[in-house]
Amino acid sequence: MSKGKLTGCCRTCGSEIVETVNDSVFRDGECDSCERVRYESQPDLVYALDMLLEATIDAERACGFELTEAEVEAEQVAKAALAKAYDKPSSIQ
Repeated sequence: MSKGKLTGCCRTCGSEIVETVNDSVFRDGECDSCERVRYESQPDLVYALDMLLEATIDAERACGFELTEAEVEAEQVAKAALAKAYDKPSSIQ
């Protein structure tokens, strides 16, 4: 048994989270390993979302198609998320 305080179970892999052993930096319910994998995948997700917007919404606009209300809302949410993501560092310090 480790000497750390049990703080719960990882919401991703289900392992027990022990405060002094595998607790995460952001304390968002994940062990440090799962949190790191998720954090390191964010640049890839940002790139994928940017490509998807370009291939769909931007392409539709370029062809003169009118976007539905749902598409406009989705575009606004996606672009806000991208702006927020580009504001953050790309690696754990």
